[in-house]
Amino acid sequence: MFCFKCGASLPGDANFCFKCGCDLRDLNQESETGESETGLESETGESETGGSAVKTGGIVEFGNYFQNNKCRYNKEPIEWLVLEVKGNEALLISRYGLDCQRYHDKRKGTTWENCSLRYWLNNYFLYAAFSDKERERIVVSDVVNDGNWRCGTSGGSNTRDLIFCLSLAEAEQYFNDENEGQCWPTEYARSQGVDDERFGGVCAWWLRSPGCEQNFASYFYNEGVVPIGASACLPVLAVRPALWVKLRPSQHSSERSGSKFAKLLSGWF
Repeated sequence: MFCFKCGASLPGDANFCFKCGCDLRDLNQESETGESETGLESETGESETGGSAVKTGGIVEFGNYFQNNKCRYNKEPIEWLVLEVKGNEALLISRYGLDCQRYHDKRKGTTWENCSLRYWLNNYFLYAAFSDKERERIVVSDVVNDGNWRCGTSGGSNTRDLIFCLSLAEAEQYFNDENEGQCWPTEYARSQGVDDERFGGVCAWWLRSPGCEQNFASYFYNEGVVPIGASACLPVLAVRPALWVKLRPSQHSSERSGSKFAKLLSGWF
């Protein structure tokens, strides 16, 4: 398990986080009683069975995460925007900014492969937001990490991830209209430090591509992508996770299965 506050890896029966001291007893009690799972359902409430309910541009629910900030242990269904559908798989990005994280927690050059945000998404968030059955539906993605086309900074090595941030190229591909990419943070994300005051509640959100320097990362703001980027240590940008999911659960586990692949990730970082 992981600490919901700082993301530290902990034993499954831990009552307190050894790193930040967070009390985990109520969270453990919630896990023991079980939490309802959300299927891939359309905004109309139609449950996906044959894939027809999930369409590009639609909104679906999948997984649960902290959102309203009224209770730190109360998770709610995550809403996702469908960016693309290919056969039995769909590319999703969270409808709202779900949390506030630094791109990297050290003041030095980095790439997506080695940044702390990648670790947080594929460890803490993966287990905090999805059940075992839901992780089984997340597809292992071959993530291409191109460099910054404006500044010439390196994107580093390609990666294989369950959860990732969009790149500069992907953000421009899927959000042709700048307004389509505008994002509002949840109450929980705002409480964690997301700055949404400059443009009437709209927040900036991280992209995985590097910025103008190797210790910068690009992001999306009110008027589209910002290739110059911001310091990777900036603590006020939102996280919009992206992932490929299987619309119909597979009867047999494969090497692209999220549940099976997740067990290997912790040794990669």
